[in-house]
Amino acid sequence: AEFGRYWIHLAAHRVPWLWRLHAVHHSPNRLYLLNAARFHPLEKILFQLPEVVPFILLGTNIETITLYLTFNSVHGLFQHSNVSLRLGPLNYLFSMTELHRWHHSKNPEESDRNFGNNLIVWDILFGTFYYPKNREVGDIGLLSPSYPKNYLGQLKAPFAKRDISKPAGADCRSKVAGEA
Repeated sequence: AEFGRYWIHLAAHRVPWLWRLHAVHHSPNRLYLLNAARFHPLEKILFQLPEVVPFILLGTNIETITLYLTFNSVHGLFQHSNVSLRLGPLNYLFSMTELHRWHHSKNPEESDRNFGNNLIVWDILFGTFYYPKNREVGDIGLLSPSYPKNYLGQLKAPFAKRDISKPAGADCRSKVAGEA
């Protein structure tokens, strides 16, 4: 489940049409508890598939799936909470608040990292781990000042007409609602 979630999350930052859905989650300018639940409904469905399908294919019982999804939800609330908690060496195993704050940075070089949901090991293995120890995260949120602030506007944003092309090597986060 964690392996599939890593790859769909990475794709949501690399594939422009997936980013348009995922941008809803990155739109707040500060991390707080409710960010964990701020998603476009279509993205939520897409993200659940690589998490739940492996459990089903392996014949996992419903109680275990429920336990995983409950843990995942509680962890997400903690991960997005506005707390300053240093975990030291545990940051090389778990994706906690300290690492996830970098993932929400406005700076694409910082935010297109740390895709792990509960575990950070896939980021370490695939070179997307980011953990500078000598400074704090700057501004978080989206680069686009024209991205809708209200949730109803954000639900419509992925379908708004705009240029969705992405130059080679460019961050698709600069191509969100309202930008050409």
